[in-house]
Amino acid sequence: KALARLEAHAESRVFGSRKDRCADMRSAPYLLNAVYKELGEKEKAQAAFERIIALLQKDVDDLEVGADRNLDDNLRFFLELAGRDADLDRLYPKLIAAYPADYVYSYRYAKNLHGRKEDAKALERIEKGFALSYGGNRINSAVLKARILGRLGRKEEALKLLESEKKAAKGRFPRELEGLEQALKELK
Repeated sequence: KALARLEAHAESRVFGSRKDRCADMRSAPYLLNAVYKELGEKEKAQAAFERIIALLQKDVDDLEVGADRNLDDNLRFFLELAGRDADLDRLYPKLIAAYPADYVYSYRYAKNLHGRKEDAKALERIEKGFALSYGGNRINSAVLKARILGRLGRKEEALKLLESEKKAAKGRFPRELEGLEQALKELK
């Protein structure tokens, strides 16, 4: 019964006409995917993501990347969850170009590339993200950059970066500093 209500909600408020769509385009397809996986219905789980990706891709194509940030980011979100790396390789440069003053897409693309062990490409992306980041996000960017440098055999440079950011943070951003401390341990 609950699944039927979720499916009906997704049909009308996510996949329905544009004027009836809910502002939250993520929750229903994400939950449908999770529920279908729990029920062992892998095809339906994948179909939930493929359907929302197709819808979002059409909308992004109609408007162009940069016209609606929420739409752009929803597409990125589902492409990442679906593991669609080739599509992400096409989308991320457009996102970075559309939002040039924001660190987030350079950071996320670097993180995605690092996860795929494409660290030479990831380093290029995190350089920009790191330069644009500040506060707690700067610490997270430094941690990612250090991990990328470490994997590229530049451990000394990575450790120096982390020590510098730790000193600059002066105890602020304790949650992010925990991640930094963990990265220091991993690199030593």
